[in-house]
Amino acid sequence: MPEYRRLGNSGLAVSVVGLGCNNLGRANTATESQAGSDAVVQAALAAGVTLFDVADNYGREPGLSETMLGKALAGRRDEAVVATKFGMNVRGANGPD
Repeated sequence: MPEYRRLGNSGLAVSVVGLGCNNLGRANTATESQAGSDAVVQAALAAGVTLFDVADNYGREPGLSETMLGKALAGRRDEAVVATKFGMNVRGANGPD
């Protein structure tokens, strides 16, 4: 059974284990496609994961991982807490490090 904790003073309960979404939309990964991303996100939800960490610079282009996560959560958004961050360009000549 998954373990949940309260997220600060927000009143939200989130799973202790979250899903890092850095690979959603990243080239040469199982989650490069929307179908692959959907499968991973749905499996995480089925396992009781409710916390999803994403950022605007994840994926092969800015905003892609966030867009793919949003599509993967369609119809189930009330089951998830999405944490994101922005404002730092970590892309070099060959993409993220």
